[in-house]
Amino acid sequence: TIPDELPLGTLNTKSTLYKNTTDKSSIGSLKKGKEVEIIGEAQNYYRVVYGNNAGYVLKKNIDLKNEQTTTPDPVTQLTGKGDSVKNINLTVDYTAAKITHSGKSNFIIYAYDGDDKDLLVNHIGSYSGTVLITGKADKLAIRADGDWSISLFTPETEKASSFTGTGDYVSPFFNATGTTWTFTHEGSSNFIVYQYSAGRKELLVNQIGNYSGSVVSSIKAGAQSLLVIKADGDWTAKVSK
Repeated sequence: TIPDELPLGTLNTKSTLYKNTTDKSSIGSLKKGKEVEIIGEAQNYYRVVYGNNAGYVLKKNIDLKNEQTTTPDPVTQLTGKGDSVKNINLTVDYTAAKITHSGKSNFIIYAYDGDDKDLLVNHIGSYSGTVLITGKADKLAIRADGDWSISLFTPETEKASSFTGTGDYVSPFFNATGTTWTFTHEGSSNFIVYQYSAGRKELLVNQIGNYSGSVVSSIKAGAQSLLVIKADGDWTAKVSK
């Protein structure tokens, strides 16, 4: 099932439809002027549905028809280079942080609430992904060797039962239509999925490398939830009864 309200786009040039964003294997060609539904994004690509096919098309090849951003307006925008400590003031239960880093060495971020700290990112080299901060936080401690950016925002609410993406991800708030989740992952490192709901945190998947399977969540159908995904490759997530 695809979300009810999708941003639409029109191809401004003949475009290749790719299976994924890593090996760039083609699964078809789309003519200029064709209309597609956008169901996700990964770096310089939109994930689109056209007919019975889903794949990736370069963003520059698509003109959006109804403007709809995949990330809400940031609550706080932070930028810097190298090691830094930034004061923040988060007071809600869940805050998403869209983070980038251009560097070659360790990139580590902790969120602090007084003396308590939570590891958000621990990566080597360049990084692009979205992670979740739970509860209050008053500062971020960044260790980096390159330029970095952090956009803090509260996830929006959407009517959706499937998600796709690449790398670390925080979903919008949604009301799960069931308790059976099906996931796929094409990658070589950790693939970890949590479902959050009303203060609960349930581990759904904890795997290394490629994954394809279904699991049952103990969080009831209809409960407002968030998915938090840690991945290094393309992934899909779908819930059903």
